[in-house]
Amino acid sequence: MAFPERWLNIVGLGRMGREVLNEFCSEINPRETEAEFFYFDKHSEIEEVRKKGTLRINNVFSLEELEKTEIPQLKNAVGTIFVAGLGGFKTGASALVNFGREITTCYKNSSKIYAQNSLALVSLPFDFEGKRMREKALEALEEVKKAVDFTIIVDYNKIPWQELTVRKAFERANRLMSGILKSIILPLTPGWQMICVDWVDFVVPFECSTGRSVCVGVGEPKEDGIEALESALDNPLYGAGIDMRKVGAYFLSCALGENIPFSEMERVINYFMEKYTSEEREPFIIFAAYLNNEPNTFEWTVFVPVDTCLGI
Repeated sequence: MAFPERWLNIVGLGRMGREVLNEFCSEINPRETEAEFFYFDKHSEIEEVRKKGTLRINNVFSLEELEKTEIPQLKNAVGTIFVAGLGGFKTGASALVNFGREITTCYKNSSKIYAQNSLALVSLPFDFEGKRMREKALEALEEVKKAVDFTIIVDYNKIPWQELTVRKAFERANRLMSGILKSIILPLTPGWQMICVDWVDFVVPFECSTGRSVCVGVGEPKEDGIEALESALDNPLYGAGIDMRKVGAYFLSCALGENIPFSEMERVINYFMEKYTSEEREPFIIFAAYLNNEPNTFEWTVFVPVDTCLGI
């Protein structure tokens, strides 16, 4: 039986992709995960960040090089997560569409025994970046959704940025996106893993849906696990009118402190199952967890397919 060389590829595209992967790699050693990290950008941008000495990603390729170079290891993984900003359909977004389409087509035509899926984690720009950029980003989003299997959309305007400087607003956005990546990657990784899941477990809830878009809710760190979970359900980062308590499928990922007894995690799971499942409605649910650096806190991230919760 043939297995992949690695479970996941994480591909940062353009400036936003680089900043998010750099943020992730500043906290987590990529070698401790089941993922391989890549960064693609214009040659001039790569040279600029190399001069500053701020690049923490080992696999670096210019977009000019990408047009001529085959990178076969990208097609051997169980899944690929693309990370890019959609500000104006510039470097990151346009590269994601082209690259995503190539990888997704390869996955669909593969004869491998394991399921392969592509996922895009993308952001919509802040309002202060201008109406035109917002419009271009929404145009790019429609193309991205056609190029990959699933799209997780984070609207930066859901971040309370009004009291921040521009620099601090983008720093907070990068930390948020890095946290969402952690909530996907770390539950799949030996050593971080608390509840056994794999990439297929992550994507199955979304395959229960007919849509390509995935909404994510991020909660505040709290000492009570139920309060932390409800906080995540209250904070969808994309889509007006989404009620994350009434959807048909969930992937719930929890960063929890190492001092928390498993009985507390079990209490939260039982609470969720009892409150949001009924005879009329039984959603598909996957739970996952990993350790965080706060000894007595829970922090939940909730992923749901958008098309199962619109219009409620």
